[in-house]
Formats: sequence, structure tokens, C-alpha cells
Amino acid sequence: MLLPLLVLGFWLSARHEADRFAHHSVLADARITGSDLGCLGAMGSPSSTGVGWRNAIRYDIAIPYAGGVHLTRVTRPCDVIPPDFGRGRGYIWVEYDVDHPDRVRVQGDPTADARVRWLWQLLVTVLAAEGFVLLWRRRQSTAVAPAPRR
Repeated sequence: MLLPLLVLGFWLSARHEADRFAHHSVLADARITGSDLGCLGAMGSPSSTGVGWRNAIRYDIAIPYAGGVHLTRVTRPCDVIPPDFGRGRGYIWVEYDVDHPDRVRVQGDPTADARVRWLWQLLVTVLAAEGFVLLWRRRQSTAVAPAPRR
């Protein structure tokens, strides 16, 4: 009975994050201050060179925030290519939550919406399985036992 509640909590959290990006985000031209070698190739394409060891690349970025600069990190899946790289080499377009600037994603990254759909499907599956188990247990407990022999 704990698993459906756990999946429900993850789904609600994912919905909240997707909603924040959809309705409370700001587009910013972030300066890249560092990155790892998550995926390499032409514009980060995972199939162009085969170099790199993960399916995403992490950038350390500086974004303008509240009259100053906020330093944070953003992860870009290798298959997500931003519309362009901001002002040029060393910059990338990102979206961040106006109330929580560490909640940031590369512009055009559909991961938050995909996570909501995937967790919804998982929640429906877990609830169906839990319902099946509960019905099976109920049927087993109400089965008529044979009368004792004398």
C-alpha cells in the first residue's frame, strides 16, 4: 500500500516542476562557466563522434538574477539542442523558475513533461496491480473452507 503513495508523491512533484516551467519561468542567456564531457560531437549530438560517456552534459552557468548573478548548474540531454547558443560561444539559452533559480533547464528540454506522463502511467499501473492484489486477497479470505470431519 506504500508504493502507490510513493509514486503519487513523485507524480505530484513532477507536475509541480512542469507547471513551474510552464507558467513561472524566465528565459535567460546564461554564460557557461564550465562543463563536463557528458556527450561530445557536433552541437552535442550523441551519434556524431561516440565520444563521451553519458546521455547528458552538465554545464555550470551564471544567470542574471535579482540585479546580480546567480551561479547554478543545468543538465542538457544530448538529444536536446537549444535554438541557438545565446550570444555565441560560451552562452546557452536556459529557462529558470523566477522563485527558485536553481530549478533550471535548457530551453527546449521536454524532460519535465515526459516525466509527468511516465509517472502517470506508472501510477495507473501500480494502482491496477494493487487493486488486483487486494481483490485476490479478499477472494482468498472469503473462500468457503470445507466442513471439519467428525
